[in-house]
Amino acid sequence: MSEASNNDAELIDELLNAGSALIDRGLHIIPCSGKTPCDDWGHSAREWQTLPITRERLERGVRAAKEPAIGIILGPRSGIIDIETDSAAEVAAVNHLWEGVDRPVAPTYRSKRGHHQFYRWDERLAALGRAVFEYKDPQGNSVKIRLGGVGAAQSILPPTPGRQWLPNLSLDDVDPPPLPEEVIERLLAASQKKQSTPLEASTPVQQQSDRGVRFDTVAAMERSTEGMEDGADGSKRLFTCACRCVEANLSDESAVASIRAYAQERPFPKAWSDAEILERVRDAERTTTRGREDTRTAPLTDLGNGRRFARLYGQTVRYVHNWGKWLVWDGTRWRLDDRGVVMSLAKEIPRHILDEARRLTTPDELSAHMKWAKASQSLRRFEATLALAESEPPIAIGPELLDTQPWQFNCANGTVDLRTGQLRPHDPNDLLTKCTNVAYPTDSSVIPHRWLAFLDTTFGGDRALISYVQGLMGVALFGKQREHLLPVFYGGGANGKSVFTTTVQAAMGEYAHTAPHGFLMTRRNDEHPTALADLFGKRLVIIAETKDGQRLDEGLVKSVTGGDRIRARRMREDHWEFIPSHLAILVSNHKPVISGTDKGIWRRLRLIPFNVTIPEEEQDRELSDKLQAELPGILQWMVDGCLQWQASDLHEPPSVTDATAEYQVESDTFASWFAELVVRDNSKELTAAAAYSSYTSWCEANGDHPISKKSLGQRIMENGIGKRKSNGIRYVGITLAGGVDPEM
Repeated sequence: MSEASNNDAELIDELLNAGSALIDRGLHIIPCSGKTPCDDWGHSAREWQTLPITRERLERGVRAAKEPAIGIILGPRSGIIDIETDSAAEVAAVNHLWEGVDRPVAPTYRSKRGHHQFYRWDERLAALGRAVFEYKDPQGNSVKIRLGGVGAAQSILPPTPGRQWLPNLSLDDVDPPPLPEEVIERLLAASQKKQSTPLEASTPVQQQSDRGVRFDTVAAMERSTEGMEDGADGSKRLFTCACRCVEANLSDESAVASIRAYAQERPFPKAWSDAEILERVRDAERTTTRGREDTRTAPLTDLGNGRRFARLYGQTVRYVHNWGKWLVWDGTRWRLDDRGVVMSLAKEIPRHILDEARRLTTPDELSAHMKWAKASQSLRRFEATLALAESEPPIAIGPELLDTQPWQFNCANGTVDLRTGQLRPHDPNDLLTKCTNVAYPTDSSVIPHRWLAFLDTTFGGDRALISYVQGLMGVALFGKQREHLLPVFYGGGANGKSVFTTTVQAAMGEYAHTAPHGFLMTRRNDEHPTALADLFGKRLVIIAETKDGQRLDEGLVKSVTGGDRIRARRMREDHWEFIPSHLAILVSNHKPVISGTDKGIWRRLRLIPFNVTIPEEEQDRELSDKLQAELPGILQWMVDGCLQWQASDLHEPPSVTDATAEYQVESDTFASWFAELVVRDNSKELTAAAAYSSYTSWCEANGDHPISKKSLGQRIMENGIGKRKSNGIRYVGITLAGGVDPEM
């Protein structure tokens, strides 16, 4: 691989070709902007180390990035670590680490500052407990070993500008070798020596995990300290980073975590403790020339009040400009402010202005603040405060930043990581807007016995079908369209469909949605984009029961299930786009009519048969209510289905395969008409008009919807029938049963 061209188009092509090839080999390649992992829009990605690794995500991120680059995730996920040597001191430390040990050939690239070598991850390295471990030799020389792990780290790869593989030492040429036993033992011994120092006094910046990290703030730190030289301890650079944290209005915990994440890429000369970092944050808050203005120095204007509001409440409110709506953090998720909370907070601004006045020393300043506090109590001032706060960081936000973590499912008692089934505390930095009122069980002994019995009865004891449905519900929990399916729950009444869907919707709470009647069915007028906007952030969408004979809008089905961006708006909103996160399920006593025979629609449809009819005397009218008591266990059953799906995909049972195949045969009106009324005879011809007249009459008699005349002609020729033009189109070699062509 050669160093990339500076031409943007050529660079992007080289990055995508190189990155895609490495992804195909199973390596964890991510899009970056500069040194920062980015999302699909080129912005700093939150929890980037947990996002899926795909060619599509790589291309979207690289094309959107301001400084296109590709990186590789380090640590146990990728199985790779990076030893970086940028100076003579680091080379000396590496030489000591490898002293007396034969060095294996390893992938190596040159950066602007030095060299990077890749080695294989070893589980024992987790004991080092750091994303970036600093190894020191007896002379005090040190070298950074980038391990990834909990804190996560990435290495920016060639052909990113400024990076170039050494000849015959790229990842295409050489696999990362394992570290020799002697080297691992030396690293572990060095770690033990470091841990002998009290952590309260000297916990190095590199040790912090990514919990609470604001990667957009980390990127701001990197930009503002680029080229800044360190003194003996790096205190100037640390102060600059603290200013960025104050500008972003980070909490103390998030500020410390973000500064530590920054230091994983560029460590400080001194090992700053948490307390010392927070001292610099306090210094930044007192400095009027750096960071965002302190409320005490905010002007006595509407703009000043907007900034006061952002400083005081920036951690608990957000404003989505595309929606024209406020969000408030309620302790579990960001919810639309439909109770006037934001206006109530704005009413507190005059009181805070009075608090500022009490800390002033000159009579003129005191008088001005008192007058402004009184003037700020009018409705016009409150509205102006909010209007100007809407654009202040971190309040201003776009919908594309909300609900972006598909593996997170928000519950009443915490957020479930769907990759592990583990529960963790709610975190406003997750930017989740949905939550279920159901508490996720922390005790694995919670078993929904009544629910399991209901499933056994509903599906006639078909264990394969029950397992498949459980997997589908696991797919529904996952916040991204990966399977591109449209399951159809089909069967007559009194068979459990409503009980099933009502119960899983209750378990999923705000993540579930019921679409309006007729959604996905053909209609004269286009669906208002409001119906599509309602899908935003949902995980499960139940499509209401269809009427007999309604026809599926196959184009809309592909749009709603295909995973592509959906363009929508609500009433009195601008249009905006979002990536769908839902699994749609059609529930009906009648099979919707499907006119098309293309593989696209049938690749999506799965007919789930509800064939067991419960006799009226055995029906429990209160079953849905009784199942409410088992919702925690039912939610755990769904999470188990998600884990099952991740481990072994969906295994379609024969009952679903057979029912879907039968449905496809029934829907092919052409095939039925052709088999019943068309006779092959090389001496005959059938006019196109006669063929279509016969076909439409047959459809009308059978209660079916005909396909178009053009489509009928295409289907006839797909069956090996030729045509010629003579007073219109004539199909050669066929005739109608009975041998009569009314057009002859």
